[in-house]
Amino acid sequence: MEHKLVTISKRAQAIFANPQYLNSSINEYFLVSFDSSDKILTVHHDGKQGEIELILSEALIVFAKNQLLNDLWKINFREVENYLRDENHLPAFSTDLKNLEEKLNLLKIALIAAAFQARSKEELSRLASDVFDWEKYSLVTKNIWARDFLAVLGLELIYCDGQTLTLTKAPGEATNPDLEYLFKHLLGRVENDLPMKVVAVQ
Repeated sequence: MEHKLVTISKRAQAIFANPQYLNSSINEYFLVSFDSSDKILTVHHDGKQGEIELILSEALIVFAKNQLLNDLWKINFREVENYLRDENHLPAFSTDLKNLEEKLNLLKIALIAAAFQARSKEELSRLASDVFDWEKYSLVTKNIWARDFLAVLGLELIYCDGQTLTLTKAPGEATNPDLEYLFKHLLGRVENDLPMKVVAVQ
């Protein structure tokens, strides 16, 4: 099959032809549920991001199931691309793999955001509504908000000076742009800038 963008493996073609985790009726990129031991039980995706994204989402979900939420950061492009290969020595896609790696990373962060939403929807909804008044807050209020928001994610605030939110305990695989993209998802601002920069220190 000649894909619109690339030639893809037969395994990827089969996934595209018969997606197992597609649910076009959901309103989110991903819908996540947990089992009683706090591991990911089921994941569905909306299939609306594009054809390559559909294939990557399906493969991503295979790796996400039965994982703890923070372990999702460890999923990497190499293992997903290997899973999609027909043979070990043949790449799954005949295109710029860097671009596909970036696509997978954005999907992974959207999945992590959906998992946090599934666990703490009410609290995250309240915190998201508060951030629209960010410029009106005092520095003390901004730090209280940042502390509460990060606590939901298992992160710790060092300090928020109003323009920059500095935190610790971030997963080693997560870059500052990754965290900003995660926060945008959680705060309903995917298409807009955050009112603060995000800096993680180890």
